[in-house]
Amino acid sequence: MVVSAGSGLNACGGGLVTTSVDASPRRQRRRERGCRRRHHSRDARRQRRARGRRGVLAQPRRGVQSGTLRLGLRAQEARPPRWRRAASSIAASLFDFARANLVDGCVAETYSALELVWMGDHAADDLRGLFARTADDEVAHAGLAFEIHDWLLPQHTLEERERLSTELRDALRRLIEQASIARPSALAELGLPPMTVASALAVELAACLLSIDGRAHRPLS
Repeated sequence: MVVSAGSGLNACGGGLVTTSVDASPRRQRRRERGCRRRHHSRDARRQRRARGRRGVLAQPRRGVQSGTLRLGLRAQEARPPRWRRAASSIAASLFDFARANLVDGCVAETYSALELVWMGDHAADDLRGLFARTADDEVAHAGLAFEIHDWLLPQHTLEERERLSTELRDALRRLIEQASIARPSALAELGLPPMTVASALAVELAACLLSIDGRAHRPLS
């Protein structure tokens, strides 16, 4: 059967067309398949264009994010791990504490205890009891400082121990210099040891502490 011009319905355009076609089922099916392929190809092109637009819009953002991520990773690689920073901070604080304990406790408080013991025997009668009780406190403080030093020393490296030995020698040198300064005569009633006694106490303390430190063979000067 042949359909004359103007009487066919085009399935692709959805409207009336003026064509002269063979209305056999086989030709009709081919026409419909071609029409579906054209629709699918148009849809595919529209989808590709939409994906392309989304990709262009998202590309700068991805670049910024990836750049920030790379910078963050580089910064993390440049910095040591958090546990290592904490451990180094604790080690530094531990060494500072050990140095202060050695200088202020083992040296200064021990010498202060020696002076107070002397003052408890040579001060005015109404002051001897006060100085004797204070001497007991200073002896206890010095003993605690030595216990702390013995506990901290094994936790230090060999280099840190050498630094502590240097700090000890410097503190003892300063102590001997200060003890060699003459005392005002007005303080005699307090029972302060005279310069010769104070200097002798400082020298004896230095010799004792250096022998404990294991470096007594080296001169202090």
